[in-house]
Amino acid sequence: MRNHPDVVKQVADQGHEIGNHTFTHPKLSELSVQDCLKEIEETEKLIEEMAGRKPVVFRPPYLDYNQDTVSLLQKKRYPMIGALNLEAQDWEQPGVRHILGKSRDVVKNGSILIFHDGYGDRSQTIEAVRMLVSELTLQGYQLVTVSELLDLA
Repeated sequence: MRNHPDVVKQVADQGHEIGNHTFTHPKLSELSVQDCLKEIEETEKLIEEMAGRKPVVFRPPYLDYNQDTVSLLQKKRYPMIGALNLEAQDWEQPGVRHILGKSRDVVKNGSILIFHDGYGDRSQTIEAVRMLVSELTLQGYQLVTVSELLDLA
């Protein structure tokens, strides 16, 4: 976020939700409660400072967490989310067809999908998301923010 404040501003200005994903991307189950809290609060502060609002959801790196993590998130009133299309592995740049196929396989009402936008060439992910959004919209799916989805539940 600090390296690309213009992107943070643009994302926030467009009304996208920004979730907390920790400051250094650690495996939370390997941290002390204090270090886990520091990871969450440091990121929360940065998001609030740069986007003008607090994050509304939390996704643990590697979907790794333990009961201490759950307790901290409950105290902070963060819903913890995951994603269904981890096999798409878009961060590995496996090709648009692979990302699309593995994502299509898990789409259903209420699906949360993950796509990465940092670290290197993301053209495969961008193209796969462009195509998937078009397909899902044509199929009658309504794309909503994670908070809207959680409110529907």
